[in-house]
Amino acid sequence: MHTVRTPRGGASDRSYACVTQEEDGAGNVGESLSKELMSIAGEAHRTNITTLGPLVLPLSEQLRFLATVVLRRVFRAGVKAYLPDFTAALDHFCIHAGGCSVLEELERSLKLSVWHMEPSWMTHVLPE
Repeated sequence: MHTVRTPRGGASDRSYACVTQEEDGAGNVGESLSKELMSIAGEAHRTNITTLGPLVLPLSEQLRFLATVVLRRVFRAGVKAYLPDFTAALDHFCIHAGGCSVLEELERSLKLSVWHMEPSWMTHVLPE
């Protein structure tokens, strides 16, 4: 089992200030979400996946990824970046259910099936 944690909150003012607790004019305390939150969350997920990949992916997936990196960066070839198949290494995915758009985007970008995403969707509370 591998757990990856890549703290980003203090890495930049942009990250640090994307979610803050504030008091309004009436004295009520609430959360303030920056418009950049989705972008910052996407960067955090990308960092986590990049860190986790070498720990869990089979050698064949790592070599395919490395080959496209070398072709793109060294030989300046116009090949599309290879997205490793994480389903070759992981049976279950439980992604932070920050919202429908987060889950939909991760499902699309990682090419995960509805079956793989079920644990994440089951933890997501839909508004009534």
